[in-house]
Amino acid sequence: MNKPRVLILSEDRLDQKSLYELIRHHGYEADVADSAEKAISALDEKIFNVILADLSAARSAESIKSIKSMAPLAEIVLLSSHGNVKEEIAALVSDCLIRPIED
Repeated sequence: MNKPRVLILSEDRLDQKSLYELIRHHGYEADVADSAEKAISALDEKIFNVILADLSAARSAESIKSIKSMAPLAEIVLLSSHGNVKEEIAALVSDCLIRPIED
């Protein structure tokens, strides 16, 4: 049985490392992309069950739409340092987590 796969989209190296280790610790596979363009490339190569997308790396609703079109069955969870996410972006994602994120 394949382990669920998570794509981490974040520009911040510390976030990448922390989330990668947390996800792997819980038994999931994980890949990291530091831009929306690299996330789209990764989605072209692998199937992901969940995409954790940092708001600053996702950049725009258009980026989220592109990611969603590449992985229509994946749950997209937006990571934000603040609670105000544009309605246009919030409508495209499954959930939003506000930092800090704790295990």
